[in-house]
Amino acid sequence: TQTALDLKANASDVATVLFKSITPTIITGKTVETSIYSIPLPTDGFDYAVNIYSQAQISIFGGAAISHRLRIGTYSSPIDGSTGADAIGNQTLIASNSASSGVQMPITRKLIFRGGTSGSIYGMIASFSVADDANSTATFSTLATKDFTTQHYLYVTFNPSVVGANVRHNQILVTLIKI
Repeated sequence: TQTALDLKANASDVATVLFKSITPTIITGKTVETSIYSIPLPTDGFDYAVNIYSQAQISIFGGAAISHRLRIGTYSSPIDGSTGADAIGNQTLIASNSASSGVQMPITRKLIFRGGTSGSIYGMIASFSVADDANSTATFSTLATKDFTTQHYLYVTFNPSVVGANVRHNQILVTLIKI
């Protein structure tokens, strides 16, 4: 019997799971941007369609808006905050969603990842606070130009702003399709 994969004319059309987790992560007691995941990106030089779904919710809110962000950089364990070259706040922002109350704040993004020494990531403008790029009329642009033959990481970060804020990250799924 044939499987769905057998029936594909081009096996590269099948999504590969780069990273997934349904283990809840609680972010509390923080006042600066903090990374909870550093996911290694491909270094094989190929081009990929990247689909990211990261779901979080604010369970206790106080103070300024809380941001759920996706960034990329070269540090496997970036430090909290924005001070120092390896600080998470100094890594390249590729997506953001902010909320000012106790609500869900997911990020769904569809990006094009161009591998190689003159690689790039292309998608919706990073500075827009939007849950899903399908719900936006914003233009797409080059979000980052990097040498992707060196190891880069996709970071999932939060900026709770005040010590009393409480963010619960519930799930993430990052898939790749070779194009």
